[in-house]
Order: sequence, then C-alpha cells, then structure tokens
Amino acid sequence: MSDEKKRYESLDFFRACACIGVIVAHACEVQFSNSSQVFLLGFWDRLVGALVNFRAGVQIFFCISGYCISYALLKRKNSFKGFFINRFKRIFPPYWACFFIFAGLTYFAKWLSKIFLNIDFLFNTADPSVLTFSQWIGNLLLWETWRHHIFGSPKDLFLSHAWSLCYEEQFYFFLGIFFFISRKFFFQLVCWFSLAIFIGIFFQYQGRVDFTGFGFDRYWIPFGFGILVFYYLHQATLIRRKIILGFVALISLIAISLHFTDWSANDMAFGIMRSVATAGVFSCLLFILYDFDKSFVRLPIVRQVTFVGTFSYSLYLVHLPITFVLMRLFWGLGLRDGWQAIWISTPLCIFVSLLAAWPFYLLFEKPFLSRSAAKP
Repeated sequence: MSDEKKRYESLDFFRACACIGVIVAHACEVQFSNSSQVFLLGFWDRLVGALVNFRAGVQIFFCISGYCISYALLKRKNSFKGFFINRFKRIFPPYWACFFIFAGLTYFAKWLSKIFLNIDFLFNTADPSVLTFSQWIGNLLLWETWRHHIFGSPKDLFLSHAWSLCYEEQFYFFLGIFFFISRKFFFQLVCWFSLAIFIGIFFQYQGRVDFTGFGFDRYWIPFGFGILVFYYLHQATLIRRKIILGFVALISLIAISLHFTDWSANDMAFGIMRSVATAGVFSCLLFILYDFDKSFVRLPIVRQVTFVGTFSYSLYLVHLPITFVLMRLFWGLGLRDGWQAIWISTPLCIFVSLLAAWPFYLLFEKPFLSRSAAKP
C-alpha cells in the first residue's frame, strides 16, 4: 500500500482533541485562579481543578509533531532547504498575524477602558508596549523561552502560549540538522541525542544546570516519542515493533505509577513523569490505531471533530486571548460557580474560539500551506 493511502488521517482528530483540551484547561485555569479566595472544593469546583490537567494536550501536540516532521523529512523527499522554507511558512505568518492582531486589540482595549469604560480587569495580559528590544526579538523570532539565557532582558512572552512554538522551532532545527548530517543514520543520531538529553535532565533535576526553555529539556520527551512512532510504523521490523511496543507500554506504566508517589512531589519530576506517561500512552494508541485508521475516521463524530483538526494551529493561536477575556467577563457577570464554568463559560469559550479560528485560518494560515507542507 502506498504512503499516500497510508496517510495517518486520525492525526487531525487527535490534533482537534488536544487543542480543545487545551482550551478547556485554560478556561478552567482562569476560573480556578479567580475563585482561589472563595474556592469551596465542592464537586464541580474539584472538577474545574481536575480539568486544568487537560493542558497535557500540548504534550500530544509535540508527539504528533515528532511523527509529522519525521514523515516530512524521510517520506516526502524534502530537500534540506525546502524543509526549512516549508516549516517557516507553516509557523511564522499565522503566528505574526495573531501577534499583531492581538497586540493591536490590547492597545485599543486599554485605551478604550481608560477613556470610556472601566474594563481594565479584562485585559491584564502582557502589554506589548513594555517589551524591550530583546524581548521583541525573542517574541517575533520565537526565541523567547531561551533567549534570556543568552542575552537581553528577562523572559516575557506577549502571547504566553507561544512558548510551545518556541520549542517546536527548536525541534524542527534539530531534526533538520540530523537529516542534513546523514539521512541514513538519522534515527541513530536521534537516539544518541535523546540519550544526551536524558543525562542532561538528570543533572538539571539535581540543580547542577539550568537549560529550561531550550529544546533539549524535558519537552523533547513527547517529541521523541513521536519520532519513535514514525520509526515503528514505517521503518521497524516486526520483531522490533514488538520490542518497541512492550518497552513504551512498560515505561508508561512506570511513569503513571511514579506519578502518584512522593518522588513526583518535586515539580520537575512531576513534569517528567507527566510527559512520559502522556506521550507514552498516546504513542501506544497510535501504534495500535494505525491499522484501523481508515475505519476510525469514517465514524460520523470522528469525521466532524477531524474537520476542526485541519485548522487546529489557527485555533491554538487565537484561543488564549479570547478565553482569558471571556472567562474574566463571565466572572464579572456573576458566573462564578464551578458548574457554570463547566456547562456555560467553558463551552462558550470553545465556541467563540472556533468562530474566530476558521476565518483566521482562511486568511492567515491556508494561503501559506503548500502540497509539500501538508500534514501527514
């Protein structure tokens, strides 16, 4: 069967689920922070707190990205130059459009609140007018998670969720370099690089080094799992598949078990275990689902959700400012109970984000997509 026929169509479904999960997490996070002084810890309040963990959807994005970038490099016969041009067009034009649109809206809203209305409380987001020159560079070039380690002012992201794009940019760079060095030994280079990262994470856990924000910290873990999914589906022999599936299942169970021990009380250890558990379980799902992919995406509800996955990047870009403002507005209007956040505020945030994301996709993302940059 050809590669085109074996395109992993379910990935758009999982992109959509991950993105909607992130919206839910951010909405509940705002609800939780607003109600921290009066939190009653009832059922609905505890559910709001639990749904904040849906931010692990970013780990799923990283895992999918690891698979897709490996596919783009090794299956599509991309040139080294062509790969980076396609990645640039895929990421930066929509991001810059989102950045300047919301920067302009923030300026306007704060001016309006000072002149006519008392709505400052809705817009206490980062103010682009206070960004320094180095912070502007970091924001516009997606260097901000690591830039402050090298030069300039402390880290300050205007669009706070752009931190994940800073990592994506670095992941693309690393894989592009490995591909340039040797296509034949691409996976060996990834394995050695991953081993070096785990050693570095160990020293970081002990407090000896700090490379938080660089693409070789713990967020490489889900991305690396995505590369492993590609190898499993397109390169590995049957025996190696069995070994990989057993290994990933085992370390996922270990990570889930350690998640509930005192060892994960440390914030960094907790993050590592969450990355391993989330990406490991999701990778096992991708291993198994691949053979049933065509049947799965034909299911009516799956097909509808999959449509959202086609513009999930635009949805991810626009959702956070929208969600932040709406949740604070709903709070100001008196929707302060946990059940109201679950059944009213959060669904409205998802709905409005979807309404904004579709035209944004048509205007600022779709024109920059090429056939060679399409998603696998």
